[in-house]
Amino acid sequence: MNNFQLNLTKDVIELISPAAVGDVSVSISKGPNEVIVEAKLTSRNLSLWIYENGASILGNGIDIRFEVADHREPSVLAETFLKKVSETIPSGDTQRSDS
Repeated sequence: MNNFQLNLTKDVIELISPAAVGDVSVSISKGPNEVIVEAKLTSRNLSLWIYENGASILGNGIDIRFEVADHREPSVLAETFLKKVSETIPSGDTQRSDS
C-alpha cells in the first residue's frame, strides 16, 4: 500500500466508524499490479474502494469513480472522495473529528 491508500483508508474508517460499528469490514487485496482496499458497509450494500491512484463508491444505483487525472493532486482527490462518502451515507451516519 502506498501513502495515499494508507491515509485515505484511515480517514474513511474515522468517517464511517462511529455510526457503523459492526457494519464495516475492511479488506486488502493484492493483485498482480496493485493493492486494493475495500471498506464495505453491509447494511447499506455500499463498498468504498481505494486504489493506489484513485477511489470509487459502489452500491445500489451508485457508481462514482475518482481518478487522479481528474484532480489537481491526490489530496484533492481524497478530499472530494471523503465529501462524497459523507453525502452518500445518510445524514448523521458519519462524523469527522476535524469538523
